[in-house]
Amino acid sequence: MAHFRFVTLWEIAAPREAVWDALVDYEQWPTWWPSVKEITELEAGDPVAGIGQKSLFRWKTPLGYGFDFETSTLEATPPLLLVAKAEGQIIGEGRWELTTTERGTEVVYFWTVETTQRWMDWMASVMRPLMEWNHAATMRQGGKGLAKFMNSPLLRNEDIDSNLRDRNTSLV
Repeated sequence: MAHFRFVTLWEIAAPREAVWDALVDYEQWPTWWPSVKEITELEAGDPVAGIGQKSLFRWKTPLGYGFDFETSTLEATPPLLLVAKAEGQIIGEGRWELTTTERGTEVVYFWTVETTQRWMDWMASVMRPLMEWNHAATMRQGGKGLAKFMNSPLLRNEDIDSNLRDRNTSLV
């Protein structure tokens, strides 16, 4: 398996609660995030916090390849923190942290995953920088799309993981 750790930062000129509401409304993601092709809710989860909510995500990346995985909400502290587990063609954990800033809301996304498909492992062994670029491009699309969806300026949209990635990983 190939291991990846990504950290992305978006800053949107909108209140934290509004950004939170847009992020937890998964079914709307395909309307504003070009790489998200389809989301199907599999289980509703807890009606208050959403713990246990499970969805199938279908993605198509800027490089043209697609993959699917299911997410399960593990932790939710509205409007501050959302943690989900991914299982399928990618396994791992995603963590959204929202902070109020002077200009709006800072969203930091931590994505720590492993591939489960041989073709992804092979790609990572020979084209890891391209796969990392692909993830960053996907996240840039997401930041731009969310800001547009919210009709709010996107103040920052950065891949901030260059010094944070765990380079001691298996590349199979």
